[in-house]
Amino acid sequence: MPYIKDFGNTQPTILTFPSADTAPVKYGLTLSAILLKNNAENKIIDRQEELIKDISYTEKIRHGIYKYPAKSLHFSILDFEDLGSIEYKDQESYEKAMSDKIDIIKNTITLVVKEIAKPKDPVVKFGFIYTGCTGKELCSLAIQAFLSEEQVKYIKKLHENLSDKLSGDGVGAIKIKGFSDGHLFKDEHRFAINLIRFFRNPTDHEYARLVEKVSEINLNSSKHPLGDFDLREITFVVSDNWLSNNNFDLENPIKL
Repeated sequence: MPYIKDFGNTQPTILTFPSADTAPVKYGLTLSAILLKNNAENKIIDRQEELIKDISYTEKIRHGIYKYPAKSLHFSILDFEDLGSIEYKDQESYEKAMSDKIDIIKNTITLVVKEIAKPKDPVVKFGFIYTGCTGKELCSLAIQAFLSEEQVKYIKKLHENLSDKLSGDGVGAIKIKGFSDGHLFKDEHRFAINLIRFFRNPTDHEYARLVEKVSEINLNSSKHPLGDFDLREITFVVSDNWLSNNNFDLENPIKL
């Protein structure tokens, strides 16, 4: 039996995983920039809604599409990879097992950010929508977030110092979640804000229409840019492979 995850008012998604009561779940921990209540949030949500509404659903193919809730829109900056490699029966078990390590990370990063000179310009520029996979094996649709060279240097220094100070604390590998485009930027300048995720391949009709719609939205964005985002704080995010994203530590952001 497929497990039907309740995503509130997002698109219903049928995941062919074992029963939620018994299936172990992989949780992950990242430090991320949350878009909640920033200048471009509403414009990004509008584009997300355009994409969702434009797909012609039928009862037969309605499953397998997940729309990230507005409160969970973010781009991950640092990923604590080794803390996401173990399976737990529920989120409470994960948080309990990881509480000591998370406390160590929080205390360490609070010290590290004080040691590094802040970027003078906090502005992150938003780019076009792009697909997370190629061809019809479409995994996700995301908006690009471009950090400046100064910001990338800051993130790299943050990553370096944090990795060094946590090397003996059992935290494991930490990865910068940025990408190089191989042309304009050789370093990790481009980050991803996921809007929609597919748990199946789109139908031919869906794929053709999505390609057309993404091109249309991107053309409109070139005339009417999304705006920008001030990267002044980052937040711990616990996410699971159901993509619930229901544990954002919004009350205790880390000021940069």
